[in-house]
Amino acid sequence: MLVKTRLLLMLGVSLLGLLIVGGMGLYSAESNVNLLKNLSLKDKTAETNIWTMESLIQTNRAELLSALEHDPSLAISRFHSDPVSNNFDIIDANNKKIETLLKTFQSGITDPKENKLTDAWVANSDHFAMDYVARIAPFIQANQWGSAGAVTVKVIFPLYAQSALGSAALIHYLEQRAKSNRIKVDGNIITMRYLMFAVLFLGVAVIIPMAWSLIRHIIEPLNHASDVARHVADGDLCSEVTVSNHDEVGNVLGSLKDMNTRLVQIVSEVRVGAEAIASTSGEIAAGNMDLSNRTETQAASLEETASAMEELTATVKQNADNANQANRLAGTASEVAAKGGQVVAEVVATMSEVVTSIRHVTDIMSEITSASHEQRMGIEQVNRMIGQMDETTQQNAALVEQAAAAAKSMQSQANRLEKLVYTFKLPNREQRAVREQSGLRTLELMKVGA
Repeated sequence: MLVKTRLLLMLGVSLLGLLIVGGMGLYSAESNVNLLKNLSLKDKTAETNIWTMESLIQTNRAELLSALEHDPSLAISRFHSDPVSNNFDIIDANNKKIETLLKTFQSGITDPKENKLTDAWVANSDHFAMDYVARIAPFIQANQWGSAGAVTVKVIFPLYAQSALGSAALIHYLEQRAKSNRIKVDGNIITMRYLMFAVLFLGVAVIIPMAWSLIRHIIEPLNHASDVARHVADGDLCSEVTVSNHDEVGNVLGSLKDMNTRLVQIVSEVRVGAEAIASTSGEIAAGNMDLSNRTETQAASLEETASAMEELTATVKQNADNANQANRLAGTASEVAAKGGQVVAEVVATMSEVVTSIRHVTDIMSEITSASHEQRMGIEQVNRMIGQMDETTQQNAALVEQAAAAAKSMQSQANRLEKLVYTFKLPNREQRAVREQSGLRTLELMKVGA
């Protein structure tokens, strides 16, 4: 199961629990509010209306007694100076109030039993004896005080008594209903409390295993990934990455495993290359040093050859100078011989032969001089070429020394790279493969160098 699915499922269960608890709380609150309204407002208003009507009825009773006391045959009548009509006006006003309060009270009735008790209250009191009260006035106006008194005592007062019983029964019912409502409210609160505790316990019982499962499927693989990353950072590539989940965390571990495998391959190849380069660069450095030594020896030999050629050039030049001097002496001898031939006429023939021979020698010396000059020029040219070869050889020797220094520097850097690469710890299998590949790579590079 994907981590996203687990989180959504856990969130859904939590939201469902919250909705259940919230719905139950709202339902309980609304129910309790309705019960409290009936208890605190509606029932109290109803009781107040009943008590008010009963109070008005008792006032009417008192007004009827006061009206009957206006009977001239009674001694108490002299204490009533107000007209009897005032008493009936009060009764009429009270009856109107009773009618209004009764309509208000009946309009708020929703309980069938309350409605039944109300109807019985009105019926048993003959609508609060209002019609009988209206019949008394004509008797009093006709001075029929006995009839008025009889109706009052025998009919109206019993009806008032019935009204009192009916109102008492109705008030008792309202009080009992209020008590029952209070019990229901208390019961609802207790029930809701237990239900909320049950839902919370159920939510905890469901969420805790889900949370533990989520933690186990996320935290443990992440800790494993952290350990592997820490080993990689320390250069240890021997860690075994285990992928047991097929979710987002499993994808991360899979990528980490691929990275570790690829790092092992890269480090193995770099280690093989570094070892081969270090070995080959050492051989190259040794070869360059040998070549440098041989080049320096060749340069010394060329210097000796150049020195010998300079000495030979000097000798040839000296020979040419001697030939020139001999040539000049031969010329002088020819001139002296010619003059001697003119002086000594006697020995003309002999001197002619001598002159011819000297001229022949002079020609030969001239050729020798010319040849010596050409030989000197050729030797000087050879000397210059040897000098150029010596200069080139010295330059090559300097380049060979630079190449040897570069090879030595490359060997040092290869050794450093090899040390850095060896800071990574590879699995045993990879280490064996690295050693085998390193040997093969070194042999290949040695063959190429050869």
